[in-house]
Amino acid sequence: MSAWGKNGSARSCETLLKRVEENDPKLTELVILPLKKFGSREVFRLAKCLESRGPTNLRSLQASGHAIDDCNALEALGRALTHVENVAIGDSNMGDEGVCALCRGMEADGKVKNRNNALKSIDLSLKNIGEDGLIAILQVLSKLSSLKYMDLSRNDNIGPSFDFWEAKSSLSLPTPIFPGLTFLDLSDCSLNTKSCTTLLKAMQLNGNTEQDTTVKEVRNLVLKLNSNDLSDRNGVKEMTNILSRCNLVTELYVSRCQIGDEGMEQIVEECCCSTKLKARDSDDYESNSLFLRRLDLSYNNITCVSSLALELHLPSDGTSRNDCHYFSRLRTLDLSGNSLGQNLVASIQCNPQWILSLEELDLSHTACEISGAVELIRRCNCHNSLLKKLNLFGNGIGSDGFFELSKVLHGGHLSLEYLDLGGNGASESGVVALVGVLKNTLGNHDENGNQHAINEKRENKLRVLVVGGNGGGAALEEVVKEVQKVLPDLDIARDKPKQKNSAMPSGSMVNSTPGTTWMS
Repeated sequence: MSAWGKNGSARSCETLLKRVEENDPKLTELVILPLKKFGSREVFRLAKCLESRGPTNLRSLQASGHAIDDCNALEALGRALTHVENVAIGDSNMGDEGVCALCRGMEADGKVKNRNNALKSIDLSLKNIGEDGLIAILQVLSKLSSLKYMDLSRNDNIGPSFDFWEAKSSLSLPTPIFPGLTFLDLSDCSLNTKSCTTLLKAMQLNGNTEQDTTVKEVRNLVLKLNSNDLSDRNGVKEMTNILSRCNLVTELYVSRCQIGDEGMEQIVEECCCSTKLKARDSDDYESNSLFLRRLDLSYNNITCVSSLALELHLPSDGTSRNDCHYFSRLRTLDLSGNSLGQNLVASIQCNPQWILSLEELDLSHTACEISGAVELIRRCNCHNSLLKKLNLFGNGIGSDGFFELSKVLHGGHLSLEYLDLGGNGASESGVVALVGVLKNTLGNHDENGNQHAINEKRENKLRVLVVGGNGGGAALEEVVKEVQKVLPDLDIARDKPKQKNSAMPSGSMVNSTPGTTWMS
């Protein structure tokens, strides 16, 4: 059970703290919202209770956004966190001094070694941490095998030149650092490729870039490096070389990192060409730990993905082990915000299989053009496609695009379960044309919409169609009713018809576009 500090008229934490002191068996998670008063005095009181009582029922403390101006209070809290599993504390004024105090408390009297490996998650995002604070975190938290989740994002004083490997060596830390970590967020920390390379080196087994791949360290790490500077082409090559060899990261987020086309080429070359033999003759060939499963390359000034497309393929029993590499099992790809334009069609033509091999693909805001949108949906409209989720939001394909897409969406789709065509500037007539063909479930249609086998019902897996941010009105509402009689499991998210003095319906949702409400 969680206790939330809320209700703006009562800013005191007295009731919440009293429940902790009484060791309320129902209170396992304490969430103190910023509107509550939770300063150094309250932290001292909480720490005293936790330390004097010993094991309590409290397992989680979520108190981000509160100014703790006394470092002694943070140190006392660090000493008392022996049995707490999840911690989020402090605000942007915490700084190195506060983080160092918290870590000193955790390390006091050897408690960091004798805490029964309780701490599983710590959130220190937006705490104004610099190099001194990060060194304290490495000194104390990098030894905890219990620690699974750590958020250090938005601490832009850490980079760009921090060397994780050098810090590990100077502190005489064992390799790898953070041995149990499965989630690490270092987004917006002003890191560069050298910093990220030293991080990967320090986190892999033995710190050896040429390590024996028969010695596996299964980590399945989710690594977020968004909004750091990875524009150095030679640096990104070295970083990716280690990344692809250390069998560590299965989800990589590098959005807004200034990678560009040249950086993209380097990533593909190092992840694919130099590691094609990494799992040959290995019993772990089918193990997910060998492969990247999710990649976010959004907003990186990339205009061409043909090199990546050539390396993606459908898994099959006949796949040669010589072709095994880091991208062999990539299933989720985010390319949103990159101006791919007509190059998207070229990448599909060079290897149509890459579309079929993915399960989720985000191409929103990529200027993919009508031809790209049609080719994507047409290519994956088959039984052997793995693609379930496709996002084409904000590509400006307009009514003409919707009319063209209606030719390949008769009766639904054989692969896609979620299709987002929102924010494309189509008129109501275009949306009506596209939605209307979904009710034509009898008969199979080829890519031009020509009907075959009249009496054969067409298979459909589409469950969510987003057309909000385009035209809507009475005509669309009428055709939606008709479609849902034929496909009752299909949810069509669309613009709410304008009504004077009407309340928002319970099934509506607000889109990120100001002033637009979608009805689902």
